[in-house]
Amino acid sequence: EFKIANINLNTSVSGNIFTAAETGATYQWLDCNNSKLPITGATTQSYTQGGCVGDTYNYAVEITKNGCKDTS
Repeated sequence: EFKIANINLNTSVSGNIFTAAETGATYQWLDCNNSKLPITGATTQSYTQGGCVGDTYNYAVEITKNGCKDTS
């Protein structure tokens, strides 16, 4: 029996807070300006960027749920 997980890859931004739409999953935020390297400690549904609001940042989030993994 195969399980297919439909992972919601949508994200939102409010000020300097990035949030993954998928709930109840495991998260790892990635720095797209740095070869998509994992951001140390950024493993919750939301990630708060410590810079200034209005600066340009590029992030992705790797989401794992029900044994499936996908990246926004």
